[in-house]
Amino acid sequence: MTGDENGNAQARPRGGWATLLARAASAVLLGHFIVSIGYWCLLVWISARGPHMPWSDWLHYVVCPAAPAVGLLGLSILSLVLAMKRKALAWVCIVITVVVSLAAFAYDVSNHRTQIHATEFSERFTGQTETYATWWWYQERHPL
Repeated sequence: MTGDENGNAQARPRGGWATLLARAASAVLLGHFIVSIGYWCLLVWISARGPHMPWSDWLHYVVCPAAPAVGLLGLSILSLVLAMKRKALAWVCIVITVVVSLAAFAYDVSNHRTQIHATEFSERFTGQTETYATWWWYQERHPL
């Protein structure tokens, strides 16, 4: 509480620009990884409806590649909770989430760890399109 010139108590305004920015950044990260997990859930549902897959293949092709998205979703939730509580630690969590995201993205793209491969035929492009579940906004295109 702060006082005015007459000594009356006034409540401090809640948060500042840093708090609002931390909340917005955390919300954007959380939204991104919610969409990623939704994409992964769709892929799991599609693959579960297909032919039977041994547990070792299921672990190798579905569970392990989704682990970074699940971990980054957890970090995003933590950063939003900390930002809503106006903790300075929220910024540390946001920076860690962004750095780990960039590292995971670079690894996935450099090793072509894509989940969906399709052949695309259109007026502007004919070739292979590869899509990543975790990085749903990014597509690689390779001409035939």
